[in-house]
Amino acid sequence: MEFLKRNKIFLSKFSILFVVVTSLFFYAFSSGITGQTKKSGTDGCNCHGSSPSTSVNVSIVGPSSLIIGQKAAYSVTVSGGPLVRAGTNIAASAGTLGLITGSGLQTMFGELTHTSPKAPVSGTVTFQFDYTAPATPGNVTLYANGNSVNFNGGSNGDQWNFAADKIVVVNTTSVDDNAIVNKFKLEQNYPNPFNPSTRIQYSVVSNQ
Repeated sequence: MEFLKRNKIFLSKFSILFVVVTSLFFYAFSSGITGQTKKSGTDGCNCHGSSPSTSVNVSIVGPSSLIIGQKAAYSVTVSGGPLVRAGTNIAASAGTLGLITGSGLQTMFGELTHTSPKAPVSGTVTFQFDYTAPATPGNVTLYANGNSVNFNGGSNGDQWNFAADKIVVVNTTSVDDNAIVNKFKLEQNYPNPFNPSTRIQYSVVSNQ
């Protein structure tokens, strides 16, 4: 009998510990998580479902080309699914992800994630952020996923999906119109004055 009482006490303590750990587990996820995009090669945000759902639409919006060191504004949008709230994880293959005040995002391990599940506006949840291109030219990939949750205190019924990879072409410099203008030569016309015709000799730079 004493043995059973001790076991009951142990089981009660274990149950309490399990509830606390489980609560912390879900709390940690509700306050953001990283390493869940295609960049990490993971199965995604499977805490909200075992596989991506085509019912959830996630997209990365922003410029497709930058020059080295240039900063630009981007956003991740989440729609579809239960969408009582939504969260995200954003990563980049190179360059720097930055925060915009009031975006509902935080920096964690060099990536961005939500501070708490965000409510939709007109059927869409939008997370805005800054991205600064790296110091070397080339193609950079921005990654993201988004979860669409019913916000019932658990993960049952939640859905998620990956965004299509956003390719950003990073160039050395922008096109300099003045440089193009300064690389041609216009000669004096002859005869001058003329009547009824004249000739003008010119030269331009050619890559041919």
